[in-house]
Amino acid sequence: MPFPRPFAVSSGKPASNCRGFEMTRYIGLLWKDEKHDVTVTVPDFPGFLTGGKSLEEATNNADKGLSFHMENMIKVGENIPDPTAMEDILADPEIEGSIVFMVNAADPREKSVRVNLTLPEFVVRLIDGEAASRRKTRSAFIKDLALRELTISDEKPVSEGENR
Repeated sequence: MPFPRPFAVSSGKPASNCRGFEMTRYIGLLWKDEKHDVTVTVPDFPGFLTGGKSLEEATNNADKGLSFHMENMIKVGENIPDPTAMEDILADPEIEGSIVFMVNAADPREKSVRVNLTLPEFVVRLIDGEAASRRKTRSAFIKDLALRELTISDEKPVSEGENR
């Protein structure tokens, strides 16, 4: 059963998150149906789909997943769209039954910053070997690992044979 359609208020302008870096805000659509838990799409990014078992998990996955999706778009040479105005989204009759909310995506076009990590020497050797085999720098390899880890939900892994 779909959620009732509320009104939503926001401009789609950049916002700061609690860590102090700029976030780009896109409009997300959230709904629940009988077959699935909570599903999220972002109209500005056709093909982007995520969700979760709860509203909180779905919105968190949308924030993290959209940032990762944008990073992949840049890698393949696609342009990142500007956020569509709220009024234009609300005017679309196909969103009936969806909850409209803001997805806060970290903009992957931000400049890189230098960081200092302290790791055991054998870990650095393992990272460098794997990065070289993938034709990546150490920084690119660690960044990809971090982004992948940050997009994984906190839910417990499903055991073999166990249904979700």
